[in-house]
Amino acid sequence: MNKAIVDISVVVIYLIVMAAVGLWFSRHGRGSKEGYFVGGRSLAWPLVGMSLFATGISSMQFVGQAGLAYQIGIAAANPQVIGAFMLGFSAIFFVPMFIRSNVFTVPDILEKRYSRSVRTVYSLTILTLGVFTSPFMFYAGGLAVLEILQLDAEYLWLSCLIMGTLVGLYTVNGGYTAVVVTDFMQGVLLLIGGLAVIVIGVMALPSLSVLNELPRERHLDMVLPASDPLMPWTAVITGLMVASLFFATVNHAMLQKMLGAKSVYHARIGMLLSAMLKVVAVFVIVLPGVVAAYLFPDITADAAFPVMVNRMLPIGISGLVLAAVIAALMSSADSGVNALSGIVSLNLYPLVRPNAKEKESVLVGKIAAAFLIAWSVVAAPFVGNFGLIFPMILMISAYMISPIGVCYLVGRFSKTVNRTGALTVMGIGYVVGIYLVICSNFPNLHFLVPDIILQTNFYHVSPFLFFSYIAIIFVVSWFTQAPDPEKISAFMLTSDIADPEYRPWYQSYQFWLGVLIMMILSTYFIF
Repeated sequence: MNKAIVDISVVVIYLIVMAAVGLWFSRHGRGSKEGYFVGGRSLAWPLVGMSLFATGISSMQFVGQAGLAYQIGIAAANPQVIGAFMLGFSAIFFVPMFIRSNVFTVPDILEKRYSRSVRTVYSLTILTLGVFTSPFMFYAGGLAVLEILQLDAEYLWLSCLIMGTLVGLYTVNGGYTAVVVTDFMQGVLLLIGGLAVIVIGVMALPSLSVLNELPRERHLDMVLPASDPLMPWTAVITGLMVASLFFATVNHAMLQKMLGAKSVYHARIGMLLSAMLKVVAVFVIVLPGVVAAYLFPDITADAAFPVMVNRMLPIGISGLVLAAVIAALMSSADSGVNALSGIVSLNLYPLVRPNAKEKESVLVGKIAAAFLIAWSVVAAPFVGNFGLIFPMILMISAYMISPIGVCYLVGRFSKTVNRTGALTVMGIGYVVGIYLVICSNFPNLHFLVPDIILQTNFYHVSPFLFFSYIAIIFVVSWFTQAPDPEKISAFMLTSDIADPEYRPWYQSYQFWLGVLIMMILSTYFIF
């Protein structure tokens, strides 16, 4: 039987089941803001954790991060591992603030801490970031489909269109609950699919030691020299730390899932579960790229994972893994679309229609979601011209999220910063972020950027921006009116980080935080 036909049949069955499940759950609570955007705040920690994990692991990781690992080795896992640690940090210090504030979207926190204008700039920044990055997800998924099914490049747009349509069917119609339930299923599938690839790939090696032989003798080293152009250790402990902190504390698509938890405890444990799964992802997403570098030394880096699937897995299993890759795309795309539609509907649309009815707000959110999916599908075929896609995504996020992260971080721990300082930082950061992203990636605009920035790893540029923004927010706040003490009291570092309920040690978030830290340390010890 033709391998392609069997694989396509498996994928089609999967897509039908996933769309049916999403549409079934989309019937519940979609007419109200609380139901559509935060699922009625009724989710237990397994759903929260798996949905958070699936949101952070997209086809961009399966294709892009495996492609980076093909080129530099297991060091490509540093964003996953450092990101897992920062999710643990967020679970301690930020989750209680979000849950107890009873907000619908992450930007609402900024309005409570600073002002509505600060919230508006945040919303514009995240919307811009989504417009920049969403096409990369569909490109990665489409690339995997073409390679595994051995289709010509001319079908890239068609594969993106099909996936975009399926995502839109349940995301635009169903909102938060449909997204979380399908994310849970997709998260399980992508773990199984990734595990199948790495097990069969390792079995094909003569021995694990060959992964450290020339010309890739450092492919099993998590820590690379400072001279490495893509992942130097100096960037890991500076810019990557900062970017991962912001990803875990201000990324709207991620934290929107946490807002639907039934309590602080369920939100925390869910976030720790997602962090532990990110460490596991080192083996199911990154390591296949390292193995592919030995088995298939002459392929394009971003094709590493799809080639492994197509050439090594038996008939039918390759279709299941392709379904896992599509699941990864859909889980991140649906989460991003749902989160950004919430920002448009609840944070930006009220600027135009402050007295809009609830059903009107939900409708606007659905329209925004549809437009974002359409844009991503149209732009996806062109993003491959920018080189390796995973470093590109990391760079865009590092430049755009930095000013937002500073406002959240400083606002959580300092009583002196005010709305004027935050608005100044976010306004400057928004302009600087767009400037660096566009001018650094289009050769015709390189003359507008200092050579030192073009020649420096973006993770080395990021800490400079970070400390510059911190200086700006404190200086501006110092020379302007002090914030209202009552307005900021709910966001200070107080006893609210403790769990108010007694639980057995094996259920406490402190215990599972310890398990997470041991997993992270073990990963660096092994590699």
